Amino acid sequence: MQLDPDILRDHFASLSDEALRKVKRSELVEGAREYFDAECTQRQLVTGEQPAGSFEPALMPVPEIDPNWIDDAVAVSTYWDAPKTHPSAELLEQSRILEASNIPSTIVQAPSDNGFEFRLLVPAPLIMRATSILDQQIANVEAEAEWEAHLAELSDKQLIQLRPEDVCAGWLDRARRYKKVYEAELARRRSH
Repeated sequence: MQLDPDILRDHFASLSDEALRKVKRSELVEGAREYFDAECTQRQLVTGEQPAGSFEPALMPVPEIDPNWIDDAVAVSTYWDAPKTHPSAELLEQSRILEASNIPSTIVQAPSDNGFEFRLLVPAPLIMRATSILDQQIANVEAEAEWEAHLAELSDKQLIQLRPEDVCAGWLDRARRYKKVYEAELARRRSH
């Protein structure tokens, strides 16, 4: 049986948020999951079942942010710049990336022993999301370029002996732990 994309898209779009949350993704046929996931992402809904390996920030709900969030803001990034009295290009780029991801941010300046300290602040409830976005957009891109250069310098024998699983074990373990803690917290809240 051929699935009609328009019918699937319209069906999931017609459901209320509550009805969409009750859909069991694992019971959908493979072709329907794509449209279900797209609708959940568009609405920024977290359902009981997320796609396997899904860590996309767009799937996380955006919490209500207090208009006075600056009172409880946390630093997602800090730069020290002795001779300058204005933020670095890197910090301005990070702020732009966060704003493009609908995460409010502001840069504050404070004197330090070595000159000036610039902090990129975000609302406390969004610190993990902001960190993840900056990792994806900046840190991971830089790490990929460094690894590419490093691997190019290895001999054929050294490259063959290198196992990506060993090199990435720490990162993969961290991702599993973050996901486990997140899922446990979701389950705890659903049980109340």
